[in-house]
Amino acid sequence: MRTPACAYLGGVSLTTLARAGRADELRSRTLARASSAFGNETAPWLPHSF
Repeated sequence: MRTPACAYLGGVSLTTLARAGRADELRSRTLARASSAFGNETAPWLPHSF
């Protein structure tokens, strides 16, 4: 579940995760489309610490 969470929260694209061996592309161009759908230009940020 770590890989989808990384893609959803931002900071790392699915294509980057695939290059690191953390995601597989079963059909052509699915990673690019999923990266676009999950992608976010804003990096993860927490305004206050724990």
